[in-house]
Amino acid sequence: MLRPLVEAVGATVGAHCEVVLHDLRVPERSVVAIWNGQVTGRRVGGPVVGGPSKDVALKMLDSSVTESTLSVNYKTQARDGRELRSSSMVYRTPEGKPVIALCVNLDLSAMTMVRQLLDAITRPAPAETAAAEDDAGQIDVSEIVEKIIRESVTEVGKPPKFMDRDERLRAVRLMHERGLFLIRGGVERAAGALGIARFTMYSYLKDVRGA
Repeated sequence: MLRPLVEAVGATVGAHCEVVLHDLRVPERSVVAIWNGQVTGRRVGGPVVGGPSKDVALKMLDSSVTESTLSVNYKTQARDGRELRSSSMVYRTPEGKPVIALCVNLDLSAMTMVRQLLDAITRPAPAETAAAEDDAGQIDVSEIVEKIIRESVTEVGKPPKFMDRDERLRAVRLMHERGLFLIRGGVERAAGALGIARFTMYSYLKDVRGA
């Protein structure tokens, strides 16, 4: 039902607006439809964590929230540093499990954004912006996981073996906010990087998700 909406919004607003539909039951390859994927470099089959950084929707997915949520017009960032504005709708089952996400990411980097917007609205989108599966390389989930762990540890500012509990908890919170634990194996890899047992990691996650 939502696939036509992806195309309709993406083609109407223009090439600087990415529209993505996720099947959250398979987070490692959640992207099932995408328009203007060049905004974040994604295509069909990409992981849920392959999108903008600082995306509040990722934190909401891995939380105690049980209702469908709409987050509108919040700041995110492309992985090359471009400023984006994002909106996300997360649909949940009656039991509270997230199953579908519809996301819009608007690239604000171009000085001529307003002119491009008006131009795009008054003419059909060029065929090349419609391709969901282009020749660009697919985002590697393993690389993203390693990047999230590395950046979170760096932000704490201390090697894991010298961290105290509060510092490790902060690292886990940063990883959580960036969607690491939505990916299969994320808990184990984070625990290994921090030098702690899985049982300890689950204890930290319980604290983080309850915060």
